[in-house]
Amino acid sequence: MLMLLRQFVERRWVLVLATGVLGVRLLVALAVVPPWQQPDEPSHLLFARILAEQDTPDVGYVLRPAASDATDVLVPTFLQGASFRTRRADPGLERELLTSMAEHGWWRYYGRPQPSPLPTSLTEAGLTVVDSGPTLYYVTAAWVLRAFDVTSLLGQLYVLRWISALLGIATLWCGWAGTRKLFGVQLADLTALLLSVLPQFALVSTGVSPGPLINLCGAIFWWQTAVLFTGERSVRTVGLVWLVALAGLLTKRAGIPLGVMAAGVTVLAFVRSWWTGTFKVRGLVAASAAMLVLAVGVVVLLPGEVERILRTLWVTVTSRSMNPESASLEYFERFTWTLLDSAWFYAGWMRYPAPISWTWLVRGLMVVSLLGLGVAAWRHRMRPSLPVVIAFGLVAVQVASIYAVHFRLHVGPQGQYLFPVLAPMLALFWIGLRGWWPVRRWPVLAAGLITTVILFDLVGWSAVLIPLYVG
Repeated sequence: MLMLLRQFVERRWVLVLATGVLGVRLLVALAVVPPWQQPDEPSHLLFARILAEQDTPDVGYVLRPAASDATDVLVPTFLQGASFRTRRADPGLERELLTSMAEHGWWRYYGRPQPSPLPTSLTEAGLTVVDSGPTLYYVTAAWVLRAFDVTSLLGQLYVLRWISALLGIATLWCGWAGTRKLFGVQLADLTALLLSVLPQFALVSTGVSPGPLINLCGAIFWWQTAVLFTGERSVRTVGLVWLVALAGLLTKRAGIPLGVMAAGVTVLAFVRSWWTGTFKVRGLVAASAAMLVLAVGVVVLLPGEVERILRTLWVTVTSRSMNPESASLEYFERFTWTLLDSAWFYAGWMRYPAPISWTWLVRGLMVVSLLGLGVAAWRHRMRPSLPVVIAFGLVAVQVASIYAVHFRLHVGPQGQYLFPVLAPMLALFWIGLRGWWPVRRWPVLAAGLITTVILFDLVGWSAVLIPLYVG
C-alpha cells in the first residue's frame, strides 16, 4: 500500500500539489465566508432540510392539490392517493432560517437594511424557494443529513458545504484525468494547477447548491469522452457518458446541456469509427440497446422527472424576454463581460467583484487566448487536432445554452454556469495563450500564467473577501 502511494505521489506530484492547494483554499473559504453568503444558500438548504424530514427519498414526484399545511404539495408516483406529502415550504423552519440570516448579517452583506420585525418567509424577504421538484441533489443532500443525523441549522449548512468541497476536489481529479487522456500529462498538470488557484471555483465549491454536483458531472463527462476517443471499450464508455449526462439532467436544469453534449459525442464517435474503419455493427446495436434500456428505465421509474425536463425545455423555447434592452448591443457586451468576470471572481451573491485593474488584466488574457486559438488553427492549416475539436465543441454547447436561456430571457449571468466544462475551457485557454509563442517559451509562459492567477487570487482575498467578511 505504501509503495502504491509512493508511486502515485512520484508520478502524479503535480496533481497532488494541485489537490493540496485547492484543499487549503477550500478550508479558508469555509472558515471565512459567513453562513448564507453563497448564492441561494437559504433556499437550497431549506428544501433539503424539508426533504430530510420526509419518509422517502424518492425522486419521482407529481403535483397534487395544495393542502392547508403546505404551500406546494408533491407525492411520489407510486404513492398517488396516499396521505404522504412533500412540503415546499415550512413556516417554522423559515423563521428559524431568517433569524440565523439576521444573526450572521445577511442583509448587511447584501447591501440592504435589516427589516424589523424580520420577515416570516423567504418569499417575504425577497428570496425565492426552490422551483423544481426533489431532484437528485436535494434527495442526496436530504439523505446525507439523515444519515449523519444532523439536526441543527448551521450544522446542516456546514455538512453540505463540506460535501460541496469534496465534490470540488473530485471535479479537479476528473478534469485532470480527461485532459491527460486527450492532451497529455503536461497540459493536464497545468490546467489542474490553474483550476486549483481559480478564485471563483473555490467559492462555488463551498456553497450549498446543486452547482458542485453539476460541475462534477461535467468533469466526469469530459473524462469519459476522452476515454471514448482514446480507448477501446467504446460501448461501455458511451453508456457511462449517457449515465453521467442523465445524472446532470436529474440534478438541475443546468444539466440539460450535458444531454446535448452526450448526443453530439455519440454521433461523433460513431462517425469517426466508420471513417477509420473500426465501426462494428454489434457495437452500435449494443450501445443503442443500452441507451434504450436506460431511457425506458428513466421514463418508467421517474415519470415526474421526465415531465420536469420536458416542461423546462418547453418553457425555455417558448418564453421571451419582455425587456427591450435584451436586443441591444450594450446589453450583449455587459452580459458577456459579467459572465466572464464572474467565472474568475465575483463574491457575495454577485455583489463584490475583483479590483477593476485585475479584472481588465484577466479580460486581456482571455481576449489574447481567444485570438491565439485562431493563430494556432492557422498554423495547423485550419485543421485543429481532434482533442481541440472535442474541447471546443463541449465549451461551445455550454456557452450556447447560456446565451439561449439566460441572455435571451434577460436573466443575470453567473460564471459558474461555465464550470461544467471548466477543464476543457482551461485547456483551450492555455492552448490559445501558447499559440502566440514558440514551443521553447512555453515553460516560462506557463510559470508566468500560474503566478498571475495566484496573485489574482491573493488580491481577491486580501482586497475584497477578508475586509468584507473579517474586517
